[in-house]
Amino acid sequence: MAEKGIINISGVSDSQVAPLAAEIIKEKKGQCLFIVSSLVRAKRLATDLSFFTGRKTLVLPEEEGLFIPYEARDHRLLQERINVLKAVEQDPECIVVAPVMGAVRKMPPAETFRSRKTEIEQGGDLDPEAVKEDLSAMGYERLPLVDGMGQFAVRGSIIDIFPPDAENPVRIELFDTEVDSIRTFDMDTQRSIETLERVTVYPAEQIVRDEEIFSGALEKIDKVYSKRIASLKRKKADAEIIKNLENKKEQIADYIKENANIPQLENYIGY
Repeated sequence: MAEKGIINISGVSDSQVAPLAAEIIKEKKGQCLFIVSSLVRAKRLATDLSFFTGRKTLVLPEEEGLFIPYEARDHRLLQERINVLKAVEQDPECIVVAPVMGAVRKMPPAETFRSRKTEIEQGGDLDPEAVKEDLSAMGYERLPLVDGMGQFAVRGSIIDIFPPDAENPVRIELFDTEVDSIRTFDMDTQRSIETLERVTVYPAEQIVRDEEIFSGALEKIDKVYSKRIASLKRKKADAEIIKNLENKKEQIADYIKENANIPQLENYIGY
């Protein structure tokens, strides 16, 4: 049954799904999203679809549970999710296969993600201070040396960036404000790997700073917490529970106002 671009197929064995889906894809132009019951099925279908269609096919990973401490999170999942966002933004013919629990998780508005990417080209002009601010707003962590994805470092006229969708970090060397060279490099040896003409740096987190969106989110979150706190007070609930909720509300408000702890704010991406 098809309605408004949605096709629902039932009664098909697993071995027939990919060939049938590939035929449907050939008849239709544009991006395709397949939703399946589990991550195992998603990975299997993505492999088969890539073989039958020859098109770029990605798996949208399942999200980890809410409120998992940032230090305990699997950053590989974030990388995979951002890779999907990047592919959807870049490739008009890409295919995404998602398990149900990955598909229901809210993601940032496409325009917000698209508008925050940074284009750097050899010979172009680059304001180092503006780049630092942009990278921080895009969720990158500034460190003395880059040793992992989602980090950047500035040493004199050198800016190192490790985008979450890249295999190796990128080193940008400036002559005053002109981009003198762009190279990927090995973190362990610091040796150059490949010289690039340009690089597109995408956000390192699913949430990127947007004043209007953050302001609206703060208002919604405050309303939800305040309503819950008022309800508990009417029911004369344990004072410590109420106090913890009040502290949490203030903490989240501070994060939003100060553009701090963006990874923790991903728990509230629905707002």
